[in-house]
Amino acid sequence: NTISAQRADYLTQWVIDRRDNNGHQIELHLHMFNDMVFAAGVTPHGDNAWGWTTHDGYDVLVSGYSYDEMDTILDWSRVQFDAHGLGIPTMFRAGGWFADEGTLKVLQDNGFLADSSGRTAFSIGTNNAVSPWNLSATTQPYRPNIYDQNSSAYPLMNIWELPNNGGDSWAFSKDDMYNRYRANYAGGTADKMTVVTYLSHPDWFYEDKPKMDALLTDIERDLYSDDNGPVILATLEDVYLMWTSNL
Repeated sequence: NTISAQRADYLTQWVIDRRDNNGHQIELHLHMFNDMVFAAGVTPHGDNAWGWTTHDGYDVLVSGYSYDEMDTILDWSRVQFDAHGLGIPTMFRAGGWFADEGTLKVLQDNGFLADSSGRTAFSIGTNNAVSPWNLSATTQPYRPNIYDQNSSAYPLMNIWELPNNGGDSWAFSKDDMYNRYRANYAGGTADKMTVVTYLSHPDWFYEDKPKMDALLTDIERDLYSDDNGPVILATLEDVYLMWTSNL
């Protein structure tokens, strides 16, 4: 499917407005749509997918693309960001969370500071694709081992993993996501910096928004700005800067 130039410009300006007037962060998230991959100068993969109904590459695993293919796609992505006034991305999340050690390596070598594809174990789709991740709901930002993305043992990559440890509002209930918040912060005085990262989808907000509104209503009872607790709402860029400045 295609959208009009007018619609594309509207969506671009909406994203830019969120950045310029609402403090949001614009970074790179890729699903490997066939037309996008082809436009980047790479032959789309027809297999190695989790199994979805659209058959347009949406479900093809990011981790299924080689180092050289991803290198080309990332180069193309940066050009598109720059051409549309979106800045240069330095953080990444893979479609379906399917980033492996190879994906992290090519991101690192392309100057990306952090990835946020890490999460708890799961499988997805009609092909029952198994995630390369096996983190916990309380895993905090770390630099992955070069041979095992789920480990922070040496030797380490230079890129940081900022895990999606809070869950997502598509597959998780509001209570599921709140329980993950409480797994990381049980209440009272916080004696260390702790990060809980959530994922949501603006294009599915008819389902996601009520969950996120209810979740944030509960979490915001602990807001630092209201002198009620230690919670600070932050972008991943904020998290990266705060976390790395305390090393």
